[in-house]
Amino acid sequence: MQILLRKDHESLGKAGEVVNVSTGFARNYLFPRKIATPVTADNLQRLEAEKRRAQREAEKRHQAIVEAGKRLEAISCTIAAQATETGTLFGSVGAAQIAAALRQEGFEVPEDAVRLEHPIKETGVYAIEIQLAPDVVAATRIWVVAD
Repeated sequence: MQILLRKDHESLGKAGEVVNVSTGFARNYLFPRKIATPVTADNLQRLEAEKRRAQREAEKRHQAIVEAGKRLEAISCTIAAQATETGTLFGSVGAAQIAAALRQEGFEVPEDAVRLEHPIKETGVYAIEIQLAPDVVAATRIWVVAD
């Protein structure tokens, strides 16, 4: 029996593919769990419409990420840390503190999105890259000042 996969299935294939399975497997497992549907012209059209809708939503999300990246590049954050008179910090400023400072500015940035070569150990101004998506990187400025 030929079926149209609505969802990805590890042993059958990706969503949108037409595959051959046994009739019992389709009727007893795939159809009730809405993993697949019978191959009909109506179901193929519905699947294509779902794909187009999902693609439009993905494009909107990506555009929102790009806009957030532009807004992120326009701001700078200040992080206060204990330091000596020469500007050397007693500890260091890492990705967690930078992500927390960006959250205070209104940006929900996960800690692993902050790209640091090494922790910041001196006061000053630093350019920090934030990886918002695989193809969207925003550079922002961080001011580390003595507390």
